[in-house]
Amino acid sequence: MTSSSWFILPYRDYSFRKYRIEISKLIKSPRGAQFDEISVRVYEEDNCISSFRIKFTHEWINNINELNDFEQFLGNESYSPLVAGVVQDYIHARKLEELNEETICFHASSEYSNRVFRNENGMLNYDRDPVKIAEENRFARELVLRELYFIHSGRGPSHSNYIIGKCNYYSQAVRNAIDVLKSRKFILDDMGNTLKLSYEGFAFVEDKLLSPFSDKIFLIAACYDDIYHLYRKVYKPAVTDLGYDLVFQERSEPKNSIHDEIWENIENCKLIICDLTHKRPNCFIEYGYALAKGKQIILCVEESEGKSKNRLMKVPFDTQTQKYSFWRKEWLNDNDLLNKFRNEIRNRVEMKLKILDSRSEI
Repeated sequence: MTSSSWFILPYRDYSFRKYRIEISKLIKSPRGAQFDEISVRVYEEDNCISSFRIKFTHEWINNINELNDFEQFLGNESYSPLVAGVVQDYIHARKLEELNEETICFHASSEYSNRVFRNENGMLNYDRDPVKIAEENRFARELVLRELYFIHSGRGPSHSNYIIGKCNYYSQAVRNAIDVLKSRKFILDDMGNTLKLSYEGFAFVEDKLLSPFSDKIFLIAACYDDIYHLYRKVYKPAVTDLGYDLVFQERSEPKNSIHDEIWENIENCKLIICDLTHKRPNCFIEYGYALAKGKQIILCVEESEGKSKNRLMKVPFDTQTQKYSFWRKEWLNDNDLLNKFRNEIRNRVEMKLKILDSRSEI
């Protein structure tokens, strides 16, 4: 913690990298300025990788019901539920390295200001997005299971406070996760609040979380130069952004028969991206196998192959009920258009992952 820090939020991203988010005290602006502000810095180990600010306009502060001391209602000496809630919602699912002096502003009509309320202690609090809270709680449950598994491999059962520290994540989310996992019998609570994994907990970690396929997304596509270009510029970075690894069989050396390995990857991977451009028969066979296995699939195709000149679909009849993402050949030489397509694929992958998360046993 730096000397100017007010409080710290521990954080993990989807690839499980550890960060600490340091929030400074309220900085009073010079006379005549229209706002006061809080500085937020993101550290990975001892390196500050990004920062942003939270500004409170004096107009908004003056409208908060005759507060004599705004700082008093903002929070206490060691924590602010308002600031913590805003920060947690703001960084959710973002790439922390890309936050570069952005600003959250509280003014009379801002979306942030409209979600402020007073808690039971009279301090200002922030009404967080419940979907984001649910995603954080599920992620915390996975963190707890992973950390308990690795701890048990060395030192054995551990106290809950030690687990919370090892998880390096929002403490309330981790405490909630421990309670839920106890109720589902994934964690056993010995005398003295010492935690250990149950048999079901060990099996879940090994079969689901530590499976070699748990972070894999499989790409079904033909072996052509335009597809390789999309693989490098669109599909792989879209998946990597979310902490997953994209497997493209034609880009890797098979361990056994290439067909056996393809079936294994399709059956066990998290989900499928399927680009049917060039209409290769093997791609349709693999797509059909993925359908039979009940996999979540994202379909893509080059637009001239997928739509007629009058914009009617001309993809195979059995796939017309599925949503397609279309790309154009001229995009291959335009990074801005490729980035837009990459963002579309990233958003679709993220949505499919949320569907899978909602069905998870944890």
